[in-house]
Amino acid sequence: AFYVYRGFTYAFDNSVQGGGHPFRIQSTQGLTGNAYTEGQSGSGSSVLYWTVPMDAPNSLYYQCTLHSLMNGTITVVG
Repeated sequence: AFYVYRGFTYAFDNSVQGGGHPFRIQSTQGLTGNAYTEGQSGSGSSVLYWTVPMDAPNSLYYQCTLHSLMNGTITVVG
């Protein structure tokens, strides 16, 4: 689990293992969870940039789109 702040920009560098473990931010949990892409650019298999929207939900999730157990929660604050 990790915390992010509304209005801040984060870079998730997944360039080393991104092909085997693509990273996605989601509004619901699981491999088939709904992708949350607001404020994002780049790629979950290289470097994903995310400027957290001011209206982002308080809870989001991250997920490897190939492995169900590689996941966790994102708490949005600020």
